[in-house]
Amino acid sequence: KVWLRRFWSRSGSWRIVGVPASPRMPRWSDLQQLKAPQDEDDSRGAAASGPRPVWAAAGATAANATSARPPAAGSGRPSTWEMFAAMHAAVAVADEPDRGPSVATGAGASASFLARAALSCRSTAMDQDVTSPSARTASVDASPRSEEEQDAADALAQAEEDVKRGRYEEALVHARAAWGLFSTAMNEAQAVSLIVQALLGTDQIGEARRLAEGHLAAKESGRAGATVLLAMAEVHAATGRYREGLKAADRSLQRFKSLDDEDGQARALETVARVALASMESGPGVESGRALAAAEELLALHRLRGDWAKECEALRTISRAHLARHEYEDAFAFAGAAVEIAQQRESVQCEAAALQDLASVVLALAETGREDADTAVHYAKDAVEMYRSLGDRHGEMQARQVLATAYQKDGMSSFALEQVQPALDIARELGSHPQITKLLDRLVKLHSAEKAIVFLTQEAERAKVAGDIHMQSEMLRRAVSLKVYLGKSDEALELAKSIVALFQGTAPSRAGRDRHRLGHARALMTSAEAYEAAKRLAEAYQAATDAHDMFHQAGDIRGAAAALAASAGFCEQMGDERKALRAFQDQRSVFKAAGWKEDEASALLSVARCHAQLSSAKEAMRVAKEAVTLCQESRDMAGEASAWLAMCDLQANFAFDYRDALGSAAHARRLSKALGDALGEAKALKATADVLMAQGAAEEAPISHAKEAVQVCLQAGEKKGEAFGLQAIADVFQMLIREDADSGLAPRPATLEEALNFTLLAAAAHGEMRDTKSQAATLLQLSHLYGQDGDGDAALQAAKESKDLAEKFDEMTAEASALLAIADAHVLREAWQEAKDAAEEAKDMFQDMLDAEGESDAQEIIDRAQLQLKKQAENKAGPNRVIKTPPVTKKRAETGLWTSVIKMMEKAKISKKETADKRRSRLLAQGPPVAAEQHTAADEVPSSADVAWAPPGRGTPQAEVDSTPRPMERSSTPGGTQFFDLSHDEDEADWVRQLMRDASLQGRIDAAVEWVSRTGCAEWDLREDVAVFAELCSQLGLRKFEVKRLRKALHGPGSDEDSSGSPLLGMAPFVELPTPAPVVEKPQSDREPC
Repeated sequence: KVWLRRFWSRSGSWRIVGVPASPRMPRWSDLQQLKAPQDEDDSRGAAASGPRPVWAAAGATAANATSARPPAAGSGRPSTWEMFAAMHAAVAVADEPDRGPSVATGAGASASFLARAALSCRSTAMDQDVTSPSARTASVDASPRSEEEQDAADALAQAEEDVKRGRYEEALVHARAAWGLFSTAMNEAQAVSLIVQALLGTDQIGEARRLAEGHLAAKESGRAGATVLLAMAEVHAATGRYREGLKAADRSLQRFKSLDDEDGQARALETVARVALASMESGPGVESGRALAAAEELLALHRLRGDWAKECEALRTISRAHLARHEYEDAFAFAGAAVEIAQQRESVQCEAAALQDLASVVLALAETGREDADTAVHYAKDAVEMYRSLGDRHGEMQARQVLATAYQKDGMSSFALEQVQPALDIARELGSHPQITKLLDRLVKLHSAEKAIVFLTQEAERAKVAGDIHMQSEMLRRAVSLKVYLGKSDEALELAKSIVALFQGTAPSRAGRDRHRLGHARALMTSAEAYEAAKRLAEAYQAATDAHDMFHQAGDIRGAAAALAASAGFCEQMGDERKALRAFQDQRSVFKAAGWKEDEASALLSVARCHAQLSSAKEAMRVAKEAVTLCQESRDMAGEASAWLAMCDLQANFAFDYRDALGSAAHARRLSKALGDALGEAKALKATADVLMAQGAAEEAPISHAKEAVQVCLQAGEKKGEAFGLQAIADVFQMLIREDADSGLAPRPATLEEALNFTLLAAAAHGEMRDTKSQAATLLQLSHLYGQDGDGDAALQAAKESKDLAEKFDEMTAEASALLAIADAHVLREAWQEAKDAAEEAKDMFQDMLDAEGESDAQEIIDRAQLQLKKQAENKAGPNRVIKTPPVTKKRAETGLWTSVIKMMEKAKISKKETADKRRSRLLAQGPPVAAEQHTAADEVPSSADVAWAPPGRGTPQAEVDSTPRPMERSSTPGGTQFFDLSHDEDEADWVRQLMRDASLQGRIDAAVEWVSRTGCAEWDLREDVAVFAELCSQLGLRKFEVKRLRKALHGPGSDEDSSGSPLLGMAPFVELPTPAPVVEKPQSDREPC
């Protein structure tokens, strides 16, 4: 009884009452008696007399499952681990309500599955890399073990493998088995950590949180406590509390360091990097450097230990951290170093994983226009083939997903579909539900909306046949969203109701109750979405309220808070601000009860905004101050900085207290500076500029603060902040233009020119960061600016690009606004039919969103276009037809504030590149020593110190190296993939000599060679970076037509025209930000200031 309670009481599944009550381990004879009690008066039979039919069936199923593996030789009975598998099968069958005796004949599918998963643990070989010095059971104590301890170690290793492969249900079985069999606190903590990860993978967040918190209280110190802290960090990350997760992981790391436990330190550093990377995906901040620092420390640790396999993993983590920071050169270099080490060690497994990361880096470059997606296809193909040769199904599935993304980015959707389908088959084979859901989403995106709905319905039927209610509901929920997108609100609502009825009509098992409640809550949220689309807001509010109750019962705090936020949104749409206020107050109560102070402060700020909208500025200030105080008490400096910024907004826009608003912005900047958060500091400077504008200060003051925001981020290397700062300067100039318009004045030419240039720069910077939403919004602003400047063609182009981007992230508001801008541009061009069509489409979208103002604007354009079309019909063909003369090209200013900002950015770029090169060289130069027998003087493989960003063509003559990326080449060595061109010509200036001859500038050859030798510039730099080209022209003192000849020699005929995908942005490959034409040459086009 004690043994069974130890296993099952925590999960609520302990229901076996017919087993011995003694504290000894159960024996095989006990299970046989459980299967068929011989004596009705026996104490076991009497104890189980109530549910005997179900228990008899459970015992039969357990015995049948266990008989699949014969007893151990000489023992006469199965091992403890095998016996536990049978007992688990019995529990699983008995846990199903209302099954009756018939389960013995095959209805106990879950029991058979769990028993097979458990019994396969010892018979399945650990498919680890034979060249890796790390063993799967290295984390378990290596002292001599008994049979039970060995069983536990095997179970723990299998659970760890299951978690890596995404088989969370099987991992849960194995980890729970190991947990009960271990006797030391450290090993128990490791099992608990794996159970937590498996619970998180199966959406049992509440159970995972309770388990981690309970063990954290019981194990406050030592290695066991540090291990449970890592589990707690995973729980925090799963609930979106990344700062708390990093704090827990840091505490664990410090404990392991104090105990001199290198294995623990490695696990803690991996957790820090993983949580920090997840935080960066949700939004940049202080954590942007945490992942990189942790990964670099992890690299140093594994090098010190001489574990080259773990070193490869650390290099890949560093690559992913650089990729998340949009530092593509470093990301490629470190992934390449991992490939190099794997090739030296002839480890195909490590090489395939690193090639997969290389493909991801190239795909990111392809999104910014810097690289061709075809290169990623080659890398991913090699990774797939390597995994297939190893028989690694999970790795093959992951690599196929990357390959599908590469095909899709290359415009070959049919090829992408051919990769996703096999990956889905593998995911089903492995039983990885998260991967199945992810791949089904990929398949949906590769089809049209109508075909996707049919596909999702078929998958729902498949899940229904398999008895998987959760997968069935997931597919149907996605179908509802697509129907809403297509405007089929009535069909979507009926389908959403059927999903809710699916959960209402199903009785969950005791162990799966929380997961059932989560599924029910998500179905209710989907029905709320459908009610909103059908304009039945009161019912949408009720559905969201019911979802909140269900999330609360399941222990999902984040879900409960999201449901309350949705309720508040529905109330605001209905115009009931006070009801929305109560919803946000309830949200604050949810976070307060959970002890989530950071989220409680955020909810308080939402309450303050509601008070401000209700014209209660004084109450809003009081609540905002309460949020600041809460952050101070919890020592959350980042949260306090955000609270001060919110306070600044309330003081400036509602209380109109500009002096206090400036003070709040100063507080926020001071805290962000102390944290080293350059983006936070830029936000504070932007807030200061906004307050100064509202206060009516001189133009120079807000402009200087916005410019300082750019400078701060440039110095810190915060690329997201650079884009934000450029947008801040553009916003200041746009506000100045609006002030002129409000005064009935035409925009000043100089101000309009600065606004155009900075908005164009900001749009390109957002594109560099792959921030589609921000880029779409900025292009929309650019369209309006061109409209004010009277350039209808440029306005139309910007609006069209904004619409294309809005379609990618499926946001109706942005798409409708872009359509309205397109209509405005057509009006400016006097293309009345096109204006009418675009306005009608925008009007339909505004009607669906219940946006009366947008609908009115669209109708105004429609009326005007109809009037003009009528006039054109009356004067269709006549001698008095007016022929419009083409607009006169405007002369653009060659200097301004934007030129000084560009120079500042160029200097920062050079400085940052030098620093990054030194840092990268330092890390890669400390590669592992290579055995002498692996290399000879005749066949030397470059070390990791030589691996750097080396695209084909860089540092080599153009005649010898093709300018396009080379495909993968298989070498004769196992696992050898040549992807770098490390050959360097003795004289790296030959290319510039030939370039000067082609441009008929023979007299400038010596000066050009001297400049190339001094700067280290390669032909690729000059061809792809406008700033570098401008610097060379300036150094050589070239005149106008000399510059044109040099450009044509470098790029070929037609190089004067922009060859990028965007006629407006003109982003050249590998250019961090677009740069204006040099002062030595006047712009040839009136719309290419940057």
